[in-house]
Amino acid sequence: MVLTATAAAQPDNAPRAPDEHAPASQPADPDPGAPERETIRLGDRRGLLDNKERDVETHEQVKPYVKLVTRGVHLSVDFTPTYDRFYPHELAGQALALRDQAREAIGGPAPIDAGESGSLSFIVLPTFKYNPDEGFGAGVAIPIVWDEADVSPYKYSFTVQLVASTKLVQDYQLLYDIVDILGFPLRLTGAVGFHALGDEPFCGLGSAATCDPVAAQTAAANAGLTGSAAEEYAAKVYVMRLLRPKNWSVLRFKFFDFMGKWELFGGLRSEYYLPGFFGNVLAGELFEPGPYPGSALERRDPAGEPGYVNIPQVGLMLDSRDFEPSVRSGYWLEASTRLGAPYLSSWNFVGFNTTLRFYVPLLPSKTLTWATRGIGDWIIGDAPVQELVRVGGANDYRAFGGLAVGRGMRQQRHPGHLKLAYQTELRWDAIRFDVDSFSLGFEFLGFIDAGVVLADGVDFTVNDGLLRPLTPLVTGGMGLRWVINRTIIVRADVGFSREEGLVPQLYIDSGHLF
Repeated sequence: MVLTATAAAQPDNAPRAPDEHAPASQPADPDPGAPERETIRLGDRRGLLDNKERDVETHEQVKPYVKLVTRGVHLSVDFTPTYDRFYPHELAGQALALRDQAREAIGGPAPIDAGESGSLSFIVLPTFKYNPDEGFGAGVAIPIVWDEADVSPYKYSFTVQLVASTKLVQDYQLLYDIVDILGFPLRLTGAVGFHALGDEPFCGLGSAATCDPVAAQTAAANAGLTGSAAEEYAAKVYVMRLLRPKNWSVLRFKFFDFMGKWELFGGLRSEYYLPGFFGNVLAGELFEPGPYPGSALERRDPAGEPGYVNIPQVGLMLDSRDFEPSVRSGYWLEASTRLGAPYLSSWNFVGFNTTLRFYVPLLPSKTLTWATRGIGDWIIGDAPVQELVRVGGANDYRAFGGLAVGRGMRQQRHPGHLKLAYQTELRWDAIRFDVDSFSLGFEFLGFIDAGVVLADGVDFTVNDGLLRPLTPLVTGGMGLRWVINRTIIVRADVGFSREEGLVPQLYIDSGHLF
């Protein structure tokens, strides 16, 4: 069910349509005395801030209306992204697309014209995802969108997301996206939420970090454990548990158009790292503090690195992508710096990031695209594991290993102070079915994720240089994309790596990876 409410500014002497329920394809004759005005047409391509088609037409103002759409069943299944890469406009775009389809089904008016002040849309979406580190996750997402005629992709977007997984990962968020703040070219994106990790990998620092099962069994034997107790102990040696309240926001300011959009961005990410996890409520244990006994994290810090961060970040980006949710050509380049300072954070460090993304069509039809992402990220100073696995910039994700960088390798298998990565995908838009305003496409791809990770004090020191030879990290695999109206994308990848014994790792999520 989709609820759509639209309000129009309507003077008492304005002309009225003879039939307010007339289909949009048969509008009433406009007032011959009405002046022509420029109208912003949003169309059905949601998700790109400046993807607007302008034309000059004469439009008649229509009566305000409120319609409850129950004609037909609208079922939308979304494989939501993890916390590390979530864009509020992805779910908001789905709500807008379903809203416009519902309007067409009941013969309602076309998407918002300049005479309308706005339109409210919301929908409840079941969400599913899977990856080997977090298990099978399910939940619900509720995007609420306020759409206005002269703002793209929308004016306001708020999304409630509730997801839990079979490996005890819990992710509860309120995400927001506000466009053209106070009429200025400003865009504010952010989230407030809570993240709980009960089985997050941590094998050590640097490119030589290893998750050796024999070493884990030996550690259990040295602790004097046998049988099931020894198996449970060994299973927790290379994982960590953590509760993480969080808040992040990014403000983008578009100041120039030359070879793309030039934008300044700045933001603040605030989190509290609380080692431990929910206990056995039936046994009266609401919370079990600290890292798992005998784990790699406990060996690094017996307390598990508790503390807080308030990390400001500033940067510059250049964006020429043709269509943000499903890019076929263009580039997106960014550089930024971030800071963890005394009093603002429990640790003292500075980080630098440069990320370069290129999209090259290999055929005139743009059905074959070569997409690449190059990442350089360097942290100088004292930082906890949760910061050493993060990559700075406009997006928040982890490397090296896992869903975002290093598919085929367990999540964040190689944290470090210096992370260099190169990802390449050959995307083939192979099949597409079009029925009226609905399209379903199937895209196939092959990918390679490669990189080098160095940890200060393990792989190198600032004064002495390299302490051990560089160890390249390489994963590869293939993937499939289900693409609905070019805006709703379900991603399935299978990756392989030598570190995991070439055992296939499956990832199901939403959107293109980059």
